[in-house]
This record gives sequence, C-alpha cells and structure tokens, in this order.
Amino acid sequence: MSLEDVEHKLFSAAQMGDTATLNQLLEPLYEKQQQQSEGSSLLLPQLFAKRNEQGHSLLHTASLNGHHHIVDTLARYDCFVDPVVFLPWSVLSKQIPLTNENITIKCTPLVLAIINNHLTTVKCLVQYGSNLHFNTNFLNNEEIPHSTPIHLSKQLKHTKIEEYFEAHLKTLFDKTIDKGGISVNSNNSHNNSGSSVGESSSQKTISIGLCGSTCSGKSTLTRALMKYYQGSVREPYLRFDSYWKKFEEMPRKFGFVNGESIEALRVNDFKQSLIQERNKIDGHFQLSEGFLLFCDPEISSMLSLKIFVKISQETCWKRRSTRNPGTPRRYFDLVIWPEYINHCKPFHEMEIVDILSLSDSQLEKILANGIVVLDGEKSEQKIKEAGVRVNELFLRLKKTERT
Repeated sequence: MSLEDVEHKLFSAAQMGDTATLNQLLEPLYEKQQQQSEGSSLLLPQLFAKRNEQGHSLLHTASLNGHHHIVDTLARYDCFVDPVVFLPWSVLSKQIPLTNENITIKCTPLVLAIINNHLTTVKCLVQYGSNLHFNTNFLNNEEIPHSTPIHLSKQLKHTKIEEYFEAHLKTLFDKTIDKGGISVNSNNSHNNSGSSVGESSSQKTISIGLCGSTCSGKSTLTRALMKYYQGSVREPYLRFDSYWKKFEEMPRKFGFVNGESIEALRVNDFKQSLIQERNKIDGHFQLSEGFLLFCDPEISSMLSLKIFVKISQETCWKRRSTRNPGTPRRYFDLVIWPEYINHCKPFHEMEIVDILSLSDSQLEKILANGIVVLDGEKSEQKIKEAGVRVNELFLRLKKTERT
C-alpha cells in the first residue's frame, strides 16, 4: 500500500470514527519507527501534520466529528501536537452565524470540538493537554471579544461544556481574566487550602479505598456501594485517576505518553483533597478509588479499609479493548500492564478471598489486616454482593469499637 493510500485511509477512518482501521494502519508504522528503520523515523509526525482538502489534520478531523476514541488513539501514538490551521469563517458559519464571511479563525481541534458541541471529545482533548490558551486575538471580530474556551462555550450557549470547564478546569486557570484570556496558574489550587498533608483528620471518619487495574471493576463496585449506602456515605467519592498532571508534565515510555505511572498523577493534591473531605464528615464514611490508590504509603495509611479487585492480564486486555477500542495492544503490553505490576505487585500477588463463602468470624480475621482481595473475574452482581458484605461487616465492627 502506498503512503498516499495510507494517508487517504487514515483520514477516512478519522472521519468515520473507525478506530480498528486506524490502529491497523498506525501500528506497523509505529513499530517501524520504534525500530528506527531507515526512512521511517519521521513518518508518523509527517502523517500527523498532513492536511486534507478542508485543511484539517487527523486530529482536527476526529475533533470536528466528535470521535473521542480516535482522539484517544492518536494520542497513544504520540501525535498530540494540537496543530493549528486557519480556516475561512464560512466553514464554521453554520455554527456561529455572522454576516462577514471574510473573518478567519485560528482553529485548534479543541475549538472545533467546542463549536460543534462535542462534550466527550472536549474532555478527551483536555485530558491529553490540548491548547487551552488561545487568547482574545484569535478572532478578528468584536462580537466575541474574549474567546477563551469558557467564553466561547458561553457565547455558543453550550451549557454542558461551559459547566465542564468551570467545574473541572478551575485549577488550571487564574481567577483573573484579562484581555489576553485566562492564563494558566502555575500553582495547584489545592496547595493553598490551608491544610497540610500531615494534618490530622477526624478520627470518627472511616475511609474505604478501592484499587485494581484498569477495567478490574473497581469503579463499578464503588458506584454500586455509593448507591447502596446512599445517605450514609460522603458524595461524591474521590477518584485518584482524575488527578492527572498537565499533558506536557506526564512521563513517557517507549514513545507513549505514560498515564499509568504514579508520576503522572498529582499525588499531593489528592492527599489534600482526601484530608479536606475527611474533615468535613463526622460519623459517616468516605469512599475513594483509583488504579494506583494503594501505591503511595501516606495515602494508603489514611484508608481504614482497602479493597483490591484482582483480574488476569488477558481479562484486563479483553475488557480494555472492548471499553476503549482505541487502545493499541502494544501500549497495553508495554505500558499499561507492566506499570500496573510495577506499582501493584504486592497486592496482585495476594490471595483472593471468597467473601460469600466465609463465616463472619472468618471474615473478621481477614478484615483485621485492613485489606481484602476480591475476584474481579466474577459477575458484576457477585462482585457487588461481596463488596457490600465486606463493607457491612467492617462498618459493624467499627461501630462496635466506638461503643
């Protein structure tokens, strides 16, 4: 297949949201590049910089059409350069009707996703470090004077995207908005909370943490427990996996952006949040989860009970490739699973406990160690039943201790 044919098929896959074809085309090219074959070292960057007839790169094409799985796949192949292209305003006039068709827009993939109201794609682009810093001058039009992402979503009345930016990106922005747009705050907002990591929290608060590999079922179990204990548990639960560093600060491994390492997470920010939430509740209990939740000793010491959900490597790949078909097998084999074992090996090697077959006295002895390992290969209902039983008995024991 000629390079021109590959290019055509790549753009077609990006437009149609065909992650399987995209992977089939990119994987052999990536392997050649990793082997540093002659003439291949710059092949992928060249492809990622290509433009179609509309002036779009692959990333623009995926963002325009709202294909977040394609965005995720491209990011895994380290193409995330967020290229910029100038387009005639008439291309976008259906989304933002204006009379002057000669206006040009500095159009990043994120802008395209916002304009076309693709919330999930916006989240994906932001997760991988898309350009949030386009400023007031990117439009030569007085009707939209200060068009940062938040302003643009407000102007278009895309409420869900606006709410997402305000709720989830506030730590990335200064509070002061000037004519240059919203500038990135170099300090994490959690660091100014007035609490230190070593500060003591309420002794009456019970913190239960759930950990396991990607797609092990920990998040499903956490949500099931939240629903089961509604009214008795602090809402919302804390997700360690949501405390990502900025894209440019994340480590790399084998050419991939490595989001599977503890170094990719804002550990201190999560500690502060855990402490703050513990101090807010009295007599209730708190849930938190994350695939690396038990890997930091200080975080682990804050958890009253640790529940580890264990699955095999093959089950993990099967679930991951089904849930997120944009994940290359190479990324899974070289990064996801090795990093999981590197960080969670002591827990992964622990013996699974058949919770539903044990007596209360047998389970009490296991709970005395503060950690229990559940079989994530079981059905969702069985995992839920096991999780509820563990929590019920643990909370009952804690209540007895207090009285």
